[in-house]
Amino acid sequence: MLRDVEMGVKFYKELGKLEKQLAKYQSKVLEIKTQMRRLGSHSELF
Repeated sequence: MLRDVEMGVKFYKELGKLEKQLAKYQSKVLEIKTQMRRLGSHSELF
């Protein structure tokens, strides 16, 4: 029983770390998308 609780706590901590990494990744992707859109609006460069 106690072991299950410990494993649950560990799991949630890991999940929290993953969520933080995902948030960072998502904001980075958003950044890149806006840059691409900016480049796309200057299509005469290509």
